[in-house]
Amino acid sequence: MKIFTILVSLFIMNACGSAKTDTPAEAQFQQNKTGQEYVIAYSAVTRGYLLDVKVTPKTITRKAGLNAKALEKPITQQDYQSLVKKIEAIGLANMATLEVPSKDHQFDGALIANLKITTQDTTYQTPSFDHGNPPKAIKTLVEEVLSLSEKVE
Repeated sequence: MKIFTILVSLFIMNACGSAKTDTPAEAQFQQNKTGQEYVIAYSAVTRGYLLDVKVTPKTITRKAGLNAKALEKPITQQDYQSLVKKIEAIGLANMATLEVPSKDHQFDGALIANLKITTQDTTYQTPSFDHGNPPKAIKTLVEEVLSLSEKVE
């Protein structure tokens, strides 16, 4: 019985001592290991002008103008992960019911903007809002998407 108790004690001490703690990089990898990929599509349209931005896990594409050619460039993992964090903070299920702060787009006072986020199985879309004045819940995401898109040449 003493030997059994000693063996169990050694086993427990060994298991507790070998508990692994993740480094910050490993923790980040574990956090994004859900496999959830997002495709972000932002568009702003009015008579005579179009701005289309699409962000995938690998690229960012921008088309600025009705007859313009779409330009594409790779997106860094760091920039994409920053967008993912903002998306996860939004609560995608509530996107369709976001309150728009102004409605100038209804009388051509501003471009009509929309944000669409697609996962593997669902697409979430905001109501139309004024370009340059998104709903508060998505403001930082929209600003970052537009900022990244300006670097596409």
